[in-house]
Amino acid sequence: MVATITKTRNTKPSKCPVAHEKSPKGEVDTLSNSLEILQTQTKVALVAFEKTNSSNVNSDNTQSLKCPIDHQKASSKTQTLTGSKKNDGFDTIDSEVLQDQVAAFDEMLQKCPVAKNNDEKGYTVFSHADVNTVIRDAEKFSSKSNHTSVPHGLDGKVHQLAREAIAGAFTDEKMTPLFPKYRQIASDLVEEMLNKNNGMVDGQEFAFLYSARIQLALLNWDQNLDTTCIAWTKENIRAQSENDRPASKRNALAWNELVYSQLNNRRSRIAMGLHKDLPTDTTDDLLNARVQGKSMTDEQIASLIRNLNMGLVSSLACNIGNSIHYLATNPDLQNQVRNNLSLLPDALDEMTRLTGSLVMCKRTTTCPVEIGNVSIPAGEQVTVNWISANRDPTVFDEPKKFKFGRDHANKNMMYGAGPHEWMGIQLARIQLQIAFEELLKKTTNIGLNYNGLCQKLTYPANGFENLPIRIECDSHERKEQQSQQMIRNLLEQQLAPIQFQQQQLHLQIQQFKEDQLEEHLEIEKTFQTYSNMNFVFIGSVIGIMTSLLFQGLRR
Repeated sequence: MVATITKTRNTKPSKCPVAHEKSPKGEVDTLSNSLEILQTQTKVALVAFEKTNSSNVNSDNTQSLKCPIDHQKASSKTQTLTGSKKNDGFDTIDSEVLQDQVAAFDEMLQKCPVAKNNDEKGYTVFSHADVNTVIRDAEKFSSKSNHTSVPHGLDGKVHQLAREAIAGAFTDEKMTPLFPKYRQIASDLVEEMLNKNNGMVDGQEFAFLYSARIQLALLNWDQNLDTTCIAWTKENIRAQSENDRPASKRNALAWNELVYSQLNNRRSRIAMGLHKDLPTDTTDDLLNARVQGKSMTDEQIASLIRNLNMGLVSSLACNIGNSIHYLATNPDLQNQVRNNLSLLPDALDEMTRLTGSLVMCKRTTTCPVEIGNVSIPAGEQVTVNWISANRDPTVFDEPKKFKFGRDHANKNMMYGAGPHEWMGIQLARIQLQIAFEELLKKTTNIGLNYNGLCQKLTYPANGFENLPIRIECDSHERKEQQSQQMIRNLLEQQLAPIQFQQQQLHLQIQQFKEDQLEEHLEIEKTFQTYSNMNFVFIGSVIGIMTSLLFQGLRR
């Protein structure tokens, strides 16, 4: 049985089963060929599932969370809530909530769609309609941040101008040439997994490495920074989850130092002329971007790339891990998509809607507002919950079930909406699609590793830190691929000395040409010297003869 550990604040990690509607066919076969062991594993799974609140997205077993707002009274008359006592409100990082975030948010959506927050001022909205209202009305709900955050922490005209300036770095013309690089990164990682530990691998490691490496490819930075970006992202999530403000400040400084070093390195290369013959990349475009006629500061660029990192190494990585888990626990869907990859884009949109990778974002009221029959004064923080909005039954029929053909373009909140909608929506979808195209094409089955231990990532993310899986491929096809790779490796080994000799010969020829050129130049110089001397001699003879001729004529 796979166990799951969820990190919670002020609590020890607790084990719970990774839930799924039914035990996938063939998943337990790796434990033993014995039917008795298979039955035992199934019984254990059922007992554990009944005793715990599992992370199954279709589970209706939710915790009982207290709602601080009486919505029955509020439905007839607007209610103003101020001065809530401690423990009267909703706490996103409460240990009970973190134990199963999706289930907790589902319950809040039904019982308390507008909740007063606990331990900090502000409110959280859970319904699709209320979330849509908040994120689309930038005049009443400000995104302005006390910290440098481009473009997310800007409002109004400044925000619009910043987005327009940045958009030039992410055009289709500039992004499309990167897709083959993304595909190669995904392909190499899948090959590594297939060659490691008999396919018993960490699916989330694949997700993190792919997300980090495509980000580095996008920025044209050293791929060896992948583990640095991953470690920073995990620590940043931990600090926010535990409300560790000193750690968050240290993380911000560490991120700025990383970006500053890369920007300065690029400037040095440009100054030395080492970058002049290379095509411009995203880093160049950000250095050259102008907002209201001015270049962005390094701090602004660092904040922009930090937002990019949270979109890729956090959200995209969680989307990949969540989708791998969903396919592993729904083998029929997995086979259906593998056999018809044209279904993949719709399947990924639906899986990301169901599971959700990013929990929330925040706005601040600029004036008194009313949301869900609850009046909220100016200056209050309003948190929108993306996960519950995407599982709202008033918008999505049977929201806890997977269905093809939903209207994701207009209703799915995975990538935001309104003026602050993520600029790279289509790019993010393509990046996600490429990862799963390579994963599904190179495998015949993806299942959970029942000997492994899952570890969850919680607020501000929603996904896995570790996801033990078992991947399989066609043995005959795999052997053929391995044989071809061995042949290529042998050929490369045989060709290496020849190529070295060719390089040496080329260098000798080049040196000979240079020597010949120098000799030719020397001969030409000597010839020119003699020619000049001849001209001088002939000129002297002509002068003497002319002089003698004149003297003879005088006589």
